[in-house]
Amino acid sequence: MGEGTIQDTSVMTSRLHDRPAAPAPVRLAVCHVVSGDLWAGAEAQVATLASYLVDRPDVSLSVVVLNEGRLAEQLRRLGVDVTVVDEQRTGAVRIVRSLARFFRDRHVEIVHTHRYKESVFGTIAAKLAGVPHVIRTVHGVTELLTGWAGAKVRAYEALDRLILWCFADGIIAVSGRMADAFKDAGYAPTAVTSIHNGVDLGAVRMRWASALTRSSSAPRDGSRRSRDRPPCCGPLD
Repeated sequence: MGEGTIQDTSVMTSRLHDRPAAPAPVRLAVCHVVSGDLWAGAEAQVATLASYLVDRPDVSLSVVVLNEGRLAEQLRRLGVDVTVVDEQRTGAVRIVRSLARFFRDRHVEIVHTHRYKESVFGTIAAKLAGVPHVIRTVHGVTELLTGWAGAKVRAYEALDRLILWCFADGIIAVSGRMADAFKDAGYAPTAVTSIHNGVDLGAVRMRWASALTRSSSAPRDGSRRSRDRPPCCGPLD
């Protein structure tokens, strides 16, 4: 190899090293606000959705839960950025302030709320913090309660409906019938969509593999044959 070729190669290598690095992908900052006081449909769906979003390079995911519990623990195991604002020890005004401060500090661009109380707190805080978009998932019909508890629920629901009407950019219903009910109630059809509950395929595969393993090792004398029931029987939690 001649001296000129060596010099040309050196110059090319130097130019390659001098090139600016490729810009990091823009990450959309999304924050879910959920109660987490029990393990029910909303909490299970938040955990399932988070298990997919947390691995996306274009999403910066965080979750604020209003109670410490199973959901918070499961989200932490997934590697999700979890913050607990304990509603048992914090009044409504302080919850809203804490959420607004969190949204500003994390530069949140989408707030996604679940159930009526989180919707009220999260939407008000999002507007105070200047968050561009608010989405609400309606997971089902609220349980009927009586007395003071029922009065509080009805008050939150009324405020939730008003806030959804005025500020929500999107309303996700988990069934077509529920979505139609929102449209019939006067909500903008373009803001309402139906998305059925998702399934954690990883959990399904693990349960299926475990069931097959138990089935293959079961006794063959007919005393307790595992083929008498489906290999994937039971809740996916």
